[in-house]
Amino acid sequence: MNFHAYTSGTGGGAIFQASILSNQALARRDGGDYAGAEQLYKQVLEIKINAGGSKSVHAAISYNALGETQLELGKLEQAEENLSRAVEIRENDGQGSAFDAAVSRENLARVYEVKGLWDQARQVRTKNFSQMVCSHYKCPGQMYNWQQLRQCSKCKAAYYCSENCQRADWRPRHKKYCKAFEDQ
Repeated sequence: MNFHAYTSGTGGGAIFQASILSNQALARRDGGDYAGAEQLYKQVLEIKINAGGSKSVHAAISYNALGETQLELGKLEQAEENLSRAVEIRENDGQGSAFDAAVSRENLARVYEVKGLWDQARQVRTKNFSQMVCSHYKCPGQMYNWQQLRQCSKCKAAYYCSENCQRADWRPRHKKYCKAFEDQ
């Protein structure tokens, strides 16, 4: 289980309280209680916005977590909105990391995949060719140049760091969306 703790910076006490709630949300999400996690992430986001503003790096973390959770719940419009905010903040704030921005872009692309918006998924993923992540959600995580990644030969919208990651993502997630692409 992953835990996040933020103890310094603007609104340190509030951010620490938000980290406790965020850890609870993550535990619920890991346990499959996505609705419970969504409610907690909304509380966390409110605290972070009140402490540091809606465009803070701390808020971006919560926009991303909330968007990921809403994607799992099938709340695609809300997921798209929150992940778009995370991408905007993470790409435009000098304090954020390039890896975090790439992760949020990948999550947003997953929303577009589910919606059948293949060109948008491809565009979001390749927005920065030198800073991409593997499309397999459980990949250990690092950034790649697009030339280091394997492109799905069918939809051409998903990118993988290895054949193992591509296979691991195929059955549980990508197959049903990629098959829908083939049927178009």
